[in-house]
Amino acid sequence: MNPALSFFLPGGILLLASLTLVHIHGIQENLSIILQVYPYVTYLISMAFGWRFNRSALVFGTIGIALAHWCLMHFGAGQHPGDIYWRVAYSSAAVLLPLTLMVLSLVSERGIFTSRG
Repeated sequence: MNPALSFFLPGGILLLASLTLVHIHGIQENLSIILQVYPYVTYLISMAFGWRFNRSALVFGTIGIALAHWCLMHFGAGQHPGDIYWRVAYSSAAVLLPLTLMVLSLVSERGIFTSRG
């Protein structure tokens, strides 16, 4: 395969598809609804991939990101950025989420539903 084609093939198609979808009139009207549902659909799809391919790091990483998202939306949405709840939620997510993902990348893969997992 041509090196230039292999460089642009996976990412270029996704970029072109996303740019095309954003400029479709029907999607622009419903973009607020799509953006409310999008994180949860992404979490479900990644959990399904983790379960299907028996990757516990993917499942637990998705759970960690979903919990950080919930924490930020529950304690921070609609509140003033100077509020104590927002600052604690944001600081906790900013520190603990990368640490959790780092630990998940360092532990060995054991699968999801195993006796040792």
